[in-house]
Amino acid sequence: MTAVRGTRSCALTVVCALVALVTPTRPDAAEPDAPDQIALEDFEDNAVGAFPADWDAKGWGEIRNKPYKVHEENGNRFLRAEDTGENVVLARSVRWDLKTYRYLSWRWRIRAVPLGADERYESLADSAAGIYLTYRRKLGVLPESIKFVWSTGLPEGAALRRRGIGMPWTIVAGTGTAPTNEWQTFVFDALEAYRETFGGDPVDRPLGLGLLSDANNTGTRAFADYDDILALKHAPSASRIRQFIPAEP
Repeated sequence: MTAVRGTRSCALTVVCALVALVTPTRPDAAEPDAPDQIALEDFEDNAVGAFPADWDAKGWGEIRNKPYKVHEENGNRFLRAEDTGENVVLARSVRWDLKTYRYLSWRWRIRAVPLGADERYESLADSAAGIYLTYRRKLGVLPESIKFVWSTGLPEGAALRRRGIGMPWTIVAGTGTAPTNEWQTFVFDALEAYRETFGGDPVDRPLGLGLLSDANNTGTRAFADYDDILALKHAPSASRIRQFIPAEP
């Protein structure tokens, strides 16, 4: 299959899609007497074998295939992504109070890693799995985004940002060239991540989430399962940015 380029445009598509999705008909996830955690998405209410409801697919050009479907194992439903170059991102509007629920938790099962990928470079910027958090920008039109990824080779805790309009900060949550084939839980201090990348606090609650497994630049495969995306009030331990690394000039 010929790889379809357009990583920078896809990154910009994520944030623009989330802005378009924000409407007053969907209430904030946080409630005054809300519990210690909020399920932002667990896929349990979706039909098995179907594209997930309440998510929009955005791509670079015509979308011929949406490489995301809901699967079920042992009574648990989850999202399976199998990208072989489609470069399709999922976007969903969901808002919550980040200062109250500052920790973001999710589960990934990495099934195929895009070999040769490197998020530092536009031409190689593929990831087995990625979760976007998007915020309204302090100044200007385009929002701000942070993307947590499973990287093929960059160190865990690394943060970087490539040049370009609307480009997100990328934070490496996990890394490895071999598939894990088992569920792993990740917890990040999302508020601290914003402060360390964009500086200060967000001007508003997050606009929503984005999901992306992509292998279009390397022409390989990016297969991953996603589940249990949660916002937490407290976390016994949480990952943080460990180092900033340069991206391509």
